[in-house]
Order: sequence, then C-alpha cells, then structure tokens
Amino acid sequence: MARPRTAGTPDSETTFEQAMNELEEIVHQLEDGTLPLDQLVEKYERGSGLLKVCRQRLDAAQQRIETITRNAAGGVELESAAGADPASPASKSPRKTASPDHAHSDEIRLF
Repeated sequence: MARPRTAGTPDSETTFEQAMNELEEIVHQLEDGTLPLDQLVEKYERGSGLLKVCRQRLDAAQQRIETITRNAAGGVELESAAGADPASPASKSPRKTASPDHAHSDEIRLF
C-alpha cells in the first residue's frame, strides 16, 4: 500500500517544481493554524523533506551551470583553483580572469 502524500520524505523522482509547489501548499496549511497537532507534525516532516529535495536540485543545477560556464570560457580560473599546481595541464591553458564585481553579477543573474 502506498504512503500518503503528506507523510514521510519525497521520492527521488520529485522535481524541483513539484517540491516547491507542495512546499508552498504545506506552508499555507501550517500558517492557517487549524491543523491538529498530529497533522501539523506530519506536514512539517514532509516540508523538511521537500526542502531537502529543493536544495539538492538547486545544488546540482548550480554545479552543472558552473561546469558549462568553465567549459564555454575555456578554463576560467575560479577562486577555488587559485592555488592550483602550476605544472598541471589546467594551469598551462590560457586563463581568463574576470573582475570580482563581474563574477558575482553572473552568479546573481543565474539564480
């Protein structure tokens, strides 16, 4: 028998959009203040699981975007790569460095 939708954690096939929509619905229900305590705790548990799914999906998307951006820019030097070994193949490719203000504006535009 399948678990009720409001109990437990979301399955691995839940999309970001599905998780966000359900999370918003749960927040409205919790803010309404009419749920009995047992249901309130179940909704809170479900919401915590949905929040985790959203964070995982966003982290994965951010990593993909960073990889795509690095590949498209031909090896842009990231802050974490600043101390890279000069003999490594990545350090032999031409590096493009952006101003600090420009680097942060790209990140804001993407998310």
